[in-house]
Amino acid sequence: MTDENARIDLTSAQRGIWYAQKIEPDNPTFQIGLYVDIRGPLDVNRMRKAVATTVAEADSLNVVFGEDEKGPFQKLGPARSHLLVRDLRTESSEDPEASAHALMQEDLETVHDVDEGDLLRSQLFHIGPDHWIFYQRAHHLLVDGYSAILVLRRESQVYRELADQGTASDSPFGSLDDLVAEEAQYRSSQRFTTDAEFWKQVRSESETATGLADRPASPARRPVTCNADIPRELSSRLADSRSAPTLILSAAAAYLHRMTGRESISVGLPVTARRSALSKSVPSMMSKILPVQLQAAPGMTSADLVAGAGATLRETLIHQRFQYQECARKPR
Repeated sequence: MTDENARIDLTSAQRGIWYAQKIEPDNPTFQIGLYVDIRGPLDVNRMRKAVATTVAEADSLNVVFGEDEKGPFQKLGPARSHLLVRDLRTESSEDPEASAHALMQEDLETVHDVDEGDLLRSQLFHIGPDHWIFYQRAHHLLVDGYSAILVLRRESQVYRELADQGTASDSPFGSLDDLVAEEAQYRSSQRFTTDAEFWKQVRSESETATGLADRPASPARRPVTCNADIPRELSSRLADSRSAPTLILSAAAAYLHRMTGRESISVGLPVTARRSALSKSVPSMMSKILPVQLQAAPGMTSADLVAGAGATLRETLIHQRFQYQECARKPR
């Protein structure tokens, strides 16, 4: 557990989010939300305890932010362990489930001030007999997508343990302070220098991101979602395949090549930026989006495309801890 009085530096990924939010203070997209559709009996008090226990265990969910002569920093604040419960069955709505989704979307589109805002929200909607939606939203300064799943799995684990044995097991989460210290050690290592040289080379050779518009994309101002049904057989095969990311990258490259005619395809790849056991155990903001340069040409087979994407992906992941935006573009 991190010392509650300690001043903790931001991770490199947090600093990126911090400055981006300061530049665009009215932009609500610097946050992440997820929900779980629960069908079956649910003990609300046990759920409250599971959420409270998990949130208290995760340092990053309880930090507050400040800025001094050294720059932005974080330190532990009071635990944000509350669970809001709302019974939509009793409200004047013909469709409680649609109301829950509308409320979640409204929350995601609301700016939550970094200094004094509601940076974490945990809410349970009751929408029908044995039908619930559990919703959790956090500012990206607190967690990334990888961490949101870590937290959700722990909440589920604690709920089951409370039901089976009345107590929760010891926290699996590492310390935020230790994580920041590990990143500082990385930044003074030869590994950091090697990664920096790799990304400088990539940047000197890369082209602008491949898009379908004939102009640069403007910053996103609201979350955009797209829902589609994946055939069950394909979904199962992707879930069982260790090469699913490579296949998805290959499909994106093929599509963008067909739509734009470009043979050198540049796309942004989200990565967890976690290489150590400690970093994989600490809910936090570490993830990054790194540029990946793929090749697609009319004469290439599907096997060629997948092989090239796989090799590029493997090389990218080796160097994923580096904050790519720190590279200065070399004059041409």
